[in-house]
Amino acid sequence: MINRLLKANKTSDNTLFPFYCLAIIFFFTLLCFRNPVSCSAKESTRLPYARITAETTVNPWNFTITLKSSRILLKKEVAKSKIVLSSKKKKNFKIIASFYKLSKNGRNILYKIPASKQHLLCPANTSKNGIYYLQSSLFAGKRKVRYSERLTKNTIAGFVCNYNGKPIANASVRLKTTSKTLTCKTNKNGYYHLFCNRKPVSLTATKKGFQKNTITSLNLSSKGIVCENIILKSSKNSSCLLDFLVTDYNNQPLSDTTIQIFSATARKNTQKLSGCSSQTDTLKKGNIVFSGKTDSSGRLSLGSAKNAILTPYTKIVWKNDTQFSYLRTYQTSLWNRKQLAKPLRQDETYLIYFTKNATQKNTAKSYETKKMIFSFAPFYTNHVLLHMQLKELPVTKTNSLYIDYNHNIDIDSCQTLTVSLFCKEDAVPFYQKTYAKKSLAIAENTISLPLLSSLSLPDGNYYVQLRANDSQNTVTGISSVSSLQVRNGRILPLLISLEKPYYSRILVFGNSVNMSNNMAANSSATASFNLYQIWDSRYFLVGSFSSTPFLFSSYRLPTANLVISSLLKDGKYLLCPISDTMVGETYSVLNTQKLILSQNAENTLSEAPSAQICCKPANSSSYTAASTNSASTNSASTNSASIASANSSSSAVLTAPSDFIPQTLDISYYSSNAITQNSVRTSTSYPNTILAFYNSNGKLLKTSLTVFSGTKTVFRKKKGILDIYQNKRILKTNQDSYR
Repeated sequence: MINRLLKANKTSDNTLFPFYCLAIIFFFTLLCFRNPVSCSAKESTRLPYARITAETTVNPWNFTITLKSSRILLKKEVAKSKIVLSSKKKKNFKIIASFYKLSKNGRNILYKIPASKQHLLCPANTSKNGIYYLQSSLFAGKRKVRYSERLTKNTIAGFVCNYNGKPIANASVRLKTTSKTLTCKTNKNGYYHLFCNRKPVSLTATKKGFQKNTITSLNLSSKGIVCENIILKSSKNSSCLLDFLVTDYNNQPLSDTTIQIFSATARKNTQKLSGCSSQTDTLKKGNIVFSGKTDSSGRLSLGSAKNAILTPYTKIVWKNDTQFSYLRTYQTSLWNRKQLAKPLRQDETYLIYFTKNATQKNTAKSYETKKMIFSFAPFYTNHVLLHMQLKELPVTKTNSLYIDYNHNIDIDSCQTLTVSLFCKEDAVPFYQKTYAKKSLAIAENTISLPLLSSLSLPDGNYYVQLRANDSQNTVTGISSVSSLQVRNGRILPLLISLEKPYYSRILVFGNSVNMSNNMAANSSATASFNLYQIWDSRYFLVGSFSSTPFLFSSYRLPTANLVISSLLKDGKYLLCPISDTMVGETYSVLNTQKLILSQNAENTLSEAPSAQICCKPANSSSYTAASTNSASTNSASTNSASIASANSSSSAVLTAPSDFIPQTLDISYYSSNAITQNSVRTSTSYPNTILAFYNSNGKLLKTSLTVFSGTKTVFRKKKGILDIYQNKRILKTNQDSYR
């Protein structure tokens, strides 16, 4: 066309040339506007020379959509533009996002979904996750964009930190499920995130320099992320401190409360015994870690004071409901802390029993026995103060105990009656009381005794023994040890037989030079012994006896008489020297009726001794016994044969039988509680809540470990985004779309 115009120009008048030039310029101008060289079909019709693309995802924190431009834009060019978000799955679903701001470089355009529409994308069950399409006047056609909800279902997430709230980075987190194991590492903020579509079994966090922590009883939710924060303790300080405060329900301290701690192996060997209202555990005595009593203030402290860290510590108050609190200071000094032979372990489970029964000093009150299953593992501190409150038991109710006495007993000479009560696990009576004759209701062949009218006893099995004395404090009647049962605060009816007592005389002599030296320094040297009755395969202390002063015999051996009273004809007894190490041997001669003497104490000195005991000084650990078959041997006619018999190799050393000290303990308790990880982590005052502060685009600004009671005020803050990570709870946030 241009060539034709040039040819025409040559043949035409020169005056038309300017018009031809104008026509050519006009043609090129139309061509340029109709089909620009630098624009394509997808380029903006409003933004010349600007190629517009879209981010592939919608920001789930501030619900913004970002468009990017190939050139720098002015705010006035895009301020009135909008974006339409639609879905193919739901034809009627449509959200309009308005212009929010333009980046400083002029290339990123941000559009924000209005707050009133954000909740449409956040049902907290991931049902809105998927592909969406964008339409805008800034570009032709549609652009794909993906949306993924921030709080997803079947997800376990949280933070790993120390007790000060400092995050632990690069910690290994392992989630064990019923079918597989999932693992991940924490980021620099201590955050971890695991998706799980199977039932979780355990969650474990490990890091070098820290003690491993495992959490069980996990939950999943279809409504959002379940938070599980994990606190790791430093492995540098592994010493554990355990303090006790025992009071009644009015917070009055209870002194002399027995606290027994058994290791986890004792738990495995625990057997439930049959009982009525109470429960009883049979525990191996070898598994006992500690046994002691509280002081006058009701306190007892255990653990090594050398490496003790007093802050922070955990306080537990156990009454009807268990309460936990966490304090930064502790006032008790360390000088009175009991040092354990084996330190308390972090990964061990302990059984703790609290027993406060009536004693001879305090016969008016008794308290329920409680049992606790305890472990340091659930707590984020190694120092625990346990405040145990024991309930006072009501007075044991009984009408009377009926005592049947033998016709050989001179009941008129009886002036007092002494009652001794025993527990199963103790050979020494825990309660003794003497009643005057005027308080006894004496009838023909029976005595009615208002026993234990002011004593409180826990339900359980006990043993009772009675002893009648005359005005000279001589035993005139004695009963065998009998079983006594307390059920529902009442003593079951019991008939006890009071019988005539018998005496036995034993010849005691010394065979060492040391004893002779002791006698020279102390002319009144005697030997003391404890007498135990064997009944129901147990041992019960029925009396203590001392010999007459030692005198030198013709063979220059110190000799004394030991007169033992309170014997029954068919009774079985154990005689033990009183020493630091209790040793003894049952004397079959004491079971021989013909060698048991009458109660006339004067005649016993001239009768034949029932046995001979060769003693050593009290600081000696061995005792030797020898019995004689001669009924005519007496203290004045001790011959060389009897001495030889006492010193012969056949003489047995008094050693305790294997069942003298029970290998097991029977402990009856009223209530039991387990301080486990589950109870600790569900406590409202447990600092298992982490507050995470984010800016509007999801960048983590700060985390802090706090108690749940303080989150309500913080939750109302409107600046930025606050997420509350509380164990066993769905993630809470102040983000408008999730509220």
